[in-house]
Amino acid sequence: DERPDALQIYLRSQFYIFIGTVTIGIVFKLPGIQRLLMAVMLIAFSNTRLERKIVLRRNVVERSFYKIYRFIDNQIAAGIKPTDVLQGLHEATDDPLVKPLLIRFVGRYSLTLDLDQAIGELRRLQAGKDVETLGTQLRQLLVTGTAGRSFQRTEALLFTRYFSLSQKQSETVRTRLLIA
Repeated sequence: DERPDALQIYLRSQFYIFIGTVTIGIVFKLPGIQRLLMAVMLIAFSNTRLERKIVLRRNVVERSFYKIYRFIDNQIAAGIKPTDVLQGLHEATDDPLVKPLLIRFVGRYSLTLDLDQAIGELRRLQAGKDVETLGTQLRQLLVTGTAGRSFQRTEALLFTRYFSLSQKQSETVRTRLLIA
């Protein structure tokens, strides 16, 4: 959640879950320990759902990074100028989570021609080494005009991650089908 008050919303929701559960326990005249146990179970359930969403988002972002690198490599290999490649970067993925941030990245870069400000838009997606590595690779791309060996190694590493995530997703689907 990119909203500045996301932590406050999270803490408030946890508080409301706790108070709501305890209140329901009082209405149904449950013992104090059962009310407390129910509240803890609901909070744990909501935290588990939140953690699952975080993992799914991280997986989507990792898949998108591979697509971004692949897109850049294909465009450079086709002879397109690096600045034009960056201005068309939003076409690299169709994911509804990543595409709006890539559009903001492209918009910021197109208006300012400052890669550092544009990378700031990607940091909203996921702060960490992947964004910083992409920033470094894009700086090198703009300076040299070609994708170097480190770019290709990073792309190969991201493909391995992408393939691993796809296999994991396939196993999850198989397990769900077996259970069904």
